[in-house]
Amino acid sequence: MKNAIIYLVRSTSHDIDLLKKSIDLLKSNFINLDKVDILIFHEDSLSPALNIISQFHKNIKFQLINFTLPEFYNSFDILERYPHPFVPGMFFSMGYRHMCRLFSGEIFKHPLIREYDNYLRLDTDSFIHKMEFDLFDFIEKNNVYYGYIEQAVQFDDPGVTKGLWDLARSIKPEINIEENKMYYTNFEVCNLNWFKSKDYMYFYNEIDKSGGIMTERWGDAPIRYLGVNMFMNKENLYGFSNIGYQHGSFI
Repeated sequence: MKNAIIYLVRSTSHDIDLLKKSIDLLKSNFINLDKVDILIFHEDSLSPALNIISQFHKNIKFQLINFTLPEFYNSFDILERYPHPFVPGMFFSMGYRHMCRLFSGEIFKHPLIREYDNYLRLDTDSFIHKMEFDLFDFIEKNNVYYGYIEQAVQFDDPGVTKGLWDLARSIKPEINIEENKMYYTNFEVCNLNWFKSKDYMYFYNEIDKSGGIMTERWGDAPIRYLGVNMFMNKENLYGFSNIGYQHGSFI
């Protein structure tokens, strides 16, 4: 089995400092990290920091990413700054929505991912403080195709899921999935063969064709929750409750 930990990194000094802290904690707490590649998807302007980051782990790979949209998006009215549904004056950038699109499904099409069997996704402000077992060995032995932090399952704001559940029902009418529910996808373990499967990729491509990620700010978190619970066998889902994990200020 070939496994990876992936990050998407902006070029700000703050993001780079967080990434260094996140990788430092992996070195202290992630068992058998030397057997895992760390894949860093980054903007072009991150280049001056790459040599510094590469010293943190022997198996770091860098992948430049240029966010573009397919031509069918030209028919949609996409706001450059999408207003936050309940925080006046706050907006979701195009970059944020590109991130949502990437992790909803585009990541599973990326050539760099093809050589791997599983990945753990982390944000730059994802910090693992305690993990007393080999994560990838555990998911292989227990046939885990999707792993998440059990205590962090929550609900997204209805203002940024408008129409998403209706679209899911048009794809699979018999679904009975609690609306607006989502996984905390800043920590998620994915079996890549499953996510590249016909069912999940059809589901994602239908969502993408609707334009809702860009026009309604549908996030990758509720999209992932829907896709996994619509198509994955329950025995392949696993909620981790024994990992010391922090995302931002949330522990």
